[in-house]
Amino acid sequence: MDHFLEVFNPAFTINTGDADIGTYINDSIVRCLAGLERLERPLFLKIQYNGARAMAELAEFDPTNLVVGILGGVLEQQETHLSLSNKLADLEHVLLYLGEKFTKLRIL
Repeated sequence: MDHFLEVFNPAFTINTGDADIGTYINDSIVRCLAGLERLERPLFLKIQYNGARAMAELAEFDPTNLVVGILGGVLEQQETHLSLSNKLADLEHVLLYLGEKFTKLRIL
């Protein structure tokens, strides 16, 4: 089945203990995918940007079968194209940026 999984950060405060929200979200995603057969898993994962470390963890989770992309926010809150690409320049595994204004950004 060819599909994507779109995950948003919670709109309310979650007590994550000592972990940051990126670690919490990554853990939730991996647990969700763990119960699926390879063919049932999404090909593409769209998430909010929770920092370089959290993005790297997800990108390394299943790099041959899962592409990790970043959701864009509302235009007023959305980071500029250049600002976001500068933050992600060190992540070789991040392939796409999905936003309202820009549809694709390849980071090599």
